[in-house]
This record gives sequence, C-alpha cells and structure tokens, in this order.
Amino acid sequence: MLFNQFQYHLPRTFWKAIALCLWLAMLPISNQAKAAQPRPQLREYQSFVELCRHQEELSGDARRVVYAVFLSLGTDNCDRANENLANVTDLSLGYLSFTTTEYLTDLEALQTLPNLRELSIIVDYTADLSPLRSLTHLTKLRIECFGQLPDAPHEIDINSLQFLEQLEILEVQCNVADSGPLSSLSNLTELSLAGEIPNLNSLQSLTSLQKLSVFTDGVSDLSPLRSLTNLTELTLSSNEISDLSPLSSLTNLTDLYLSSEQISDITALQTLTNLKSLTLTTTQVSDTEPIQSLENLTELSLSRNQILDVSALQGLTNLTELDLNDNQISDISPLQHLTSLTWLSLASNQISDVGPLQSLTNLDYLLLIQNPLVNQACPVEPESVCNF
Repeated sequence: MLFNQFQYHLPRTFWKAIALCLWLAMLPISNQAKAAQPRPQLREYQSFVELCRHQEELSGDARRVVYAVFLSLGTDNCDRANENLANVTDLSLGYLSFTTTEYLTDLEALQTLPNLRELSIIVDYTADLSPLRSLTHLTKLRIECFGQLPDAPHEIDINSLQFLEQLEILEVQCNVADSGPLSSLSNLTELSLAGEIPNLNSLQSLTSLQKLSVFTDGVSDLSPLRSLTNLTELTLSSNEISDLSPLSSLTNLTDLYLSSEQISDITALQTLTNLKSLTLTTTQVSDTEPIQSLENLTELSLSRNQILDVSALQGLTNLTELDLNDNQISDISPLQHLTSLTWLSLASNQISDVGPLQSLTNLDYLLLIQNPLVNQACPVEPESVCNF
C-alpha cells in the first residue's frame, strides 16, 4: 500500500527515466562486442531524429547519446525528443550503464546536438575527440579520461578543442601530449588541467583566466603564468615546481594553493597582498617571513612543511582558520595575538605548553594530537573545543 501511494505521487517522467536506465544496462558494453558489430557511418544520419529512428543499428556509444537525450527530456519518443531538441543544452555522458565502467570511444553522435552549451564526458584514451569541433556553442566542457588496456594509448589528442572558441569553462582530466590547442581559447575564464602535460606555454595567451588549477608531475616552469594578471584563484600541484618568482605579478589573487616537494623559497608571495586564502602544503618551506605582509589573509594552511618559527604570523590578525599540522613547531606564543581564530590545528609538532593559547577565546576547534604536551588541560573554554 505504501509503495502504491509513493508511486502515485511520483511524476511520470521519473518512471520513464528508470525504464531508460534499465535499457542502458542492456547495451553491448565490451570492446569485443563493439568490434564484432559493424556500424553505419553516422554521416548518413543528418539529424538527431534520423539517428534516433535507427538506434538499433548504432554502436553502443551512439545509443548512449540518444538515451542521454531521452533522459534529459523525459521522453523515449524520437519525434517528441526532436521537437524539444533545442532544450538539450546540458548533457552528461559518464557511467551510463549500471553493469559497466567502460568509457566512451565513439563521440560522433554528439554532432547531431548543435545547441549544446555544457557537456561532460568520460572517455577512453582511444577516443577520437574530433566530433567535438562541431559543438561551437559550448561554453562549458569537462573531459575525463581513463585507459582500459595496458598497451593502449595513455594520452589524448585535444587538437579539436581549438575550434571551441566560445568556451568559458574547461576541465581536462587527461594526459595530454600537446596542450598547444588551448592557446586559441581566449574566452576561457576557468581552466582545470589534471594529468601529464609537457608545459604551461599554451596558457600565456589566456589572459581572461580568473581561475586556474593544474595538477601534474611534469611541470616546473611557471613563467607562462606571468601574464595571467586577471587570475583570482590559482591551484598548482607538481613535484617539479621550485621557482615561484613568476607568481609575483599575479597581484589580483585572492586564493592560492601550492604543493610541491621542491618549494623552499616563498619570497615571491610577499607581493600578493590581496590574498585571503593561502595553502602551502608538502613543501620544504621553513621561513614564513614573506607571509607577514599578507595581512588580508583569513585562511592559512601551512601543513606538512619544515616550519620551526611562527613569529612571522603574529601580525595576521584577520585569520579565522590556521592549519600548522606536521611541522617542527615548539613555541606557539606568537599565536596568542590571533584572537579572531575560530579554527586552529597544531597536530604533529613539538609543542609542550599550550598556555599561550588562552587568549584565543573565539576558538570553536583546536587540534593538539601528537604533541609532547606536559599538561593536557584545554587552554580555552569549553573543554570540548580541544582535541588531544
């Protein structure tokens, strides 16, 4: 009875969506199955409705595109879907089957969706991205790559992306052999790259960028970023980065995240006086003096470094969150001036006396585990604030 009442209140489109998801689970999913069944060239079908009407002849990937459109529109009728095709501006093609984690290789069916503005796809490294070049209205694109076979390519060609000149937001989680095509995307305001890339040279012309994230192990030269003076948020994680001097010109930055075991000198950061959030983690930094000029900071994370002395932090009175985990700190008396702190983490240091923290009456959270404390009495009230 309860189920019947529940069913009654759910919209008809919900049950259609469930049915479509079950159809997806029955698609042929193995590479062997794809290879064994020849498919017609998609150029024979000039529109989505033609593609839809011949879906039984299509590859599994092409059918997934059709079904994703169905899910987006809440219908499994080709003509009705075609009538509302202009409404399909946002499409996500990821794990579209409950029975597999196989990734897309055939993207040709996307060419029948010229009105797409936002697209998210998970593809195999063997995928051909060239069909994307026809989606010239895209403003947001996310591509995630995976390799299924050990002897298959583990880099993807992004040459086709250079034609997507309206892109404003791009996320590429793939190993890329040549990032050069990115240089033509002058309207980009947000860019995220995660994977192996040879260098950052293609980014120096992207002067409209406001947010940039790069996660890679192959980049050491940050000089191409010198011209990106409109950046407000920057995330860089690469074990090869050591020279931060190109960042000194990025004075509009408000959020900066840096992680590299080669970083030891942070002098270049002292000019970034608009910073509100700074994270320096897993570096060789021991001298925090350059940070003392960053008086607008409200959040500071210096975990997993080589810091001994925190006296340079005592003037950062706007701080509300401070993370100093995993350093070599023993004297925390300079922190007594940071009375705006609500969150403080000092785990895994050499602290024996927490008395100087008594003035931090605004604390809601204080972490002190793995320190050689003489007395485990909480320096602030209530005692529940402290975690020993």
